[in-house]
Amino acid sequence: MIKIFKILIIYLFLSNCSFNDSTGFWSKDEEIKKRSLLFKPVFEKVNNDPKEFNTNLNLELSLSEKDFKKYNYLDNNDNFINFNINFDKQSEYRFSKIENYHLTDTELVFDKNNIFFFDDKGSILKFEENSNLIWKKNIYSKNEKKLNPLINLYKYKNSLIVSDNLSKYYSLNVNTGEVNWLKVNKSPFNSQIKIFNDLIFIVDADNILRCFSIKSGDELWSYKTEKPFVNSFKNLSIVIKDQSVIFVNSIGEINSLNLEDGKLKWQKNTFRSNIIEEIMDLKISELIIDNESLYVSNNKDKFYALNVETGKTKWEQSINSYLKPLLIKNFLFTISDQGYLYVLDKDNGNIVRITKLYDNSNVKKKKRLKPIGFISNGKEIYLSTNQGKLLIINLENGKVIEILNITRNRISRPIVRNGNFYLIKDNSIIRLN
Repeated sequence: MIKIFKILIIYLFLSNCSFNDSTGFWSKDEEIKKRSLLFKPVFEKVNNDPKEFNTNLNLELSLSEKDFKKYNYLDNNDNFINFNINFDKQSEYRFSKIENYHLTDTELVFDKNNIFFFDDKGSILKFEENSNLIWKKNIYSKNEKKLNPLINLYKYKNSLIVSDNLSKYYSLNVNTGEVNWLKVNKSPFNSQIKIFNDLIFIVDADNILRCFSIKSGDELWSYKTEKPFVNSFKNLSIVIKDQSVIFVNSIGEINSLNLEDGKLKWQKNTFRSNIIEEIMDLKISELIIDNESLYVSNNKDKFYALNVETGKTKWEQSINSYLKPLLIKNFLFTISDQGYLYVLDKDNGNIVRITKLYDNSNVKKKKRLKPIGFISNGKEIYLSTNQGKLLIINLENGKVIEILNITRNRISRPIVRNGNFYLIKDNSIIRLN
């Protein structure tokens, strides 16, 4: 048993995934079936129940243009996005297949109509939305390229900040791709990148939040938390509120620090276990902030609302979900690992409605189907899955309107920018419009 466990740890440390050189840019347009939608919300407050509940309840949201809010990357709060896409056309940017794509959290980075991404050798690519490559930059040695660096990106003003699983972090000029500075950390990085007041915040594989200067890349301060047994493949989440930087580490511990000097304000343990297998299996959602509340959930039946300033628990629910939750007005939406759509009152945590999203009538092999991520335009929810299906769900009643078969394999959480709808799969970026 000990020998098997050691082999597993070695495999987890050495395994990484990558994007390979492209074999083509946006492909020929393909038709996707159109759909019609109805939206007649009605609301009623209800109590908690562990299975389907209040399935006939319609939500009354009464949304208007002023309710749509611009996404704030600092608090991770999508709210809901003002978009209307007919899904008439599909085009792709292709690259060689990523064998371990299911272990990655990937994000596209946008600069107006340009898109930043990376390939399997760690090359940073900047290309126009119509696929014309503007520049390509690779800072890795021949041996490092063979390790297929896994990269996180974030654009800030005229700089593109890059961190990777080889312990490097660096800054590129957005317009030219030239290196502004390049540094090496003591351990790999595995978190989102957040930047505020010219300060860069990243969590590394040792569960240390590090603060760097965006001008030089020099470390200004760091805060160390408990070291994990193995590296987490899921990007750890960071949010910034007022003068606090808040992050969750790979063992479910949330820490709030003063962003100027890294001094601890509060700490909250959202998961406790001495069983190694359970710790290794822990999956945590992104943190999101709404006013004075911080929301987070995990795959161990814990969903929390915490006070941003104190870390005190406002409410707690037993829901198995590690997906990024969604806030629309007074409602909090999440989807469990078993495929149930939960609607909660964001202030007290009371469950308003639970609906089952798929069954034998609309999804084959439903036991293998797992949700990956979802967004909303205030009328529908768009849910991606590990089987390449995109579920379109009526927000008012929680019923599935349509299922689009995008591919056979895992697709990323949907991304909407500049009137286009993006999904990432193991060998291409898909654009729908």
